[in-house]
Amino acid sequence: MEKQKSRFRLNMALKIIMAFFIIPVLVSCGGPEPIPKDKADFIGVWESSSGFQIQILPEGYANVYQPTDSLHSEYARLHISKVNAIYNFGFEVEFLGDTAINIKKPYHSGRQYTIGKNPYLDADTMKMVINGVVVRRYSEDLFMSDL
Repeated sequence: MEKQKSRFRLNMALKIIMAFFIIPVLVSCGGPEPIPKDKADFIGVWESSSGFQIQILPEGYANVYQPTDSLHSEYARLHISKVNAIYNFGFEVEFLGDTAINIKKPYHSGRQYTIGKNPYLDADTMKMVINGVVVRRYSEDLFMSDL
């Protein structure tokens, strides 16, 4: 009888210890956090003069389009490699304060974009500066992946 109580206690202790390790892992796999209200101006499709696009969705996801012209001067600053057009979907967005945007997903190379200037209105166009490149906001209908 005493052996059964000891096994029961040991099993309970092991379950509690495992819960401390498993629950944080499960919670972290729940997907991205929605874009915070103070970062709502970042939501939308942003395009550089080279055709690079990043679409930031309110749910906390980002999609990226890299065009094929690998000779544009912006490509080095935006970390675009010399490849054909690439569509990357379903990145998770993470803001590092007011200084950077991380986009990442498991088993895929992520990117970090330094925020040089938060979204601002220039005449009638919203713009921001990432990695030293000015990007303009368009409607979500213009994201290249939807063509």
